Amino acid sequence: ALQSLMKDVFSPAVSVVPGVRKDGSTENMEVDEGDSNGGQFITMAMQYQSQVARQNENRNQGNHRTKKELDSAARLAEELNMHSLYRLVSRSVQLLSLLSHLRRAHITPELPEVEWGMLHGLTHAQLATTREGQQRIETLLNN
Repeated sequence: ALQSLMKDVFSPAVSVVPGVRKDGSTENMEVDEGDSNGGQFITMAMQYQSQVARQNENRNQGNHRTKKELDSAARLAEELNMHSLYRLVSRSVQLLSLLSHLRRAHITPELPEVEWGMLHGLTHAQLATTREGQQRIETLLNN
């Protein structure tokens, strides 16, 4: 329900990565474990957002920006934040759905038992956002 609401209300911010040119690349859809500064970013969009914010901060120290420029920068930042939040909600919904299907498969006698141990030690956040989590899920599904 939350995912649908976000998609309906914030459609411009969730349908594309705000501020990123459309070149057909799918890089902004990849799962990232972090950046060189040790932060835990969920998408390349968030890395881009952080980079743009640092550049704007450095460029505008001592400079006075117009109200229009400030409003535009604030709108872009909000759209980027909404896009990233939508991505996180979407991944969480998909993970919960997958876990529900796996649970049903586990209790169905005709199907092989699900090897839950392959997910041991990983949190929901790690399963939804890290490469290791994605690899463990892939291994679980392919076994």
